Amino acid sequence: MSHCPFRDRHPYLTSCGCGYGRRPGTRTDVPDVTGAGRLRNHCAFTSRDMGADWTEAFTYAVVFGWDAEDSDGEDGAMDEMAARWGWDETLVEFLRDAHRRFQALPATKADQR
Repeated sequence: MSHCPFRDRHPYLTSCGCGYGRRPGTRTDVPDVTGAGRLRNHCAFTSRDMGADWTEAFTYAVVFGWDAEDSDGEDGAMDEMAARWGWDETLVEFLRDAHRRFQALPATKADQR
């Protein structure tokens, strides 16, 4: 059975859950993926615009963060999302802290060892 060709684009993701190459009637879930790993997969591989809905923008802020990586030389989208959804500075700091904590969670049960 082959795996999804998009899986290798993000080394921390265990499966995109698309079911590529699976037998009909089998589950798309990878049994050793944690809840955090499933949430990462959902946010990374969804076709939805994660900034178009308040709850999804909030979720994306926790899982991946709207701030740009330091090496990118960009400002990121946190300020834009905060303005769009009315997030005050307290909530923005909460989301940044939640993102730092979420990054520490293992994506697979093997990562927990």
